[in-house]
Amino acid sequence: MRKRKKLLVYPPVQWRLIVWWVILLSIFTASISWLIFYLSWSSALEWSTTTGAQTNLTEIFNKLTDVVIISLIGSVLLSALVGTIVGLFITHRIVGPIYRLKSVLREMKEGKTVEEIKLRKSDEFHDLAEEFNSLLQSFTGLKKAVEEARGKIEEFSGKEKIEKSDLENILQILEGGVKNEKEK
Repeated sequence: MRKRKKLLVYPPVQWRLIVWWVILLSIFTASISWLIFYLSWSSALEWSTTTGAQTNLTEIFNKLTDVVIISLIGSVLLSALVGTIVGLFITHRIVGPIYRLKSVLREMKEGKTVEEIKLRKSDEFHDLAEEFNSLLQSFTGLKKAVEEARGKIEEFSGKEKIEKSDLENILQILEGGVKNEKEK
């Protein structure tokens, strides 16, 4: 199992997901806090009208409002902090494999030899990695067949006359690589 080296492997995507997560979590927290404030205030209002303590109602409202606003701000900030931390770890499980796949594809495009993708147990997209590894094996087999055919062509390039059997041999090498990959 490979350890996490960077917390943000693909920052633009991760930050975008984290910001949405934090916004949704903050809206939820603010809604719950406001609901608690509303229920508390309506209970206090009911109590004051039944007991006839309306003179202290303004004082109660001011104290209650200050406490609720401070609690609301604190709970939103705390949920934003917790949401950011949790979001980093969740997005790392999603974005990490995508980033790995992207970097391996870039290496393949540059002609480098690449290894199969191995993901951590906690990562997502294991099925995608398996399909990519299967594709990579097929690609490697075809690349070997082409290299072998290229070697045969270079071997025959010094000859003045190329026999039909030599060309058939090259064709069999290429078709064998294609057939072998289709059989897998």
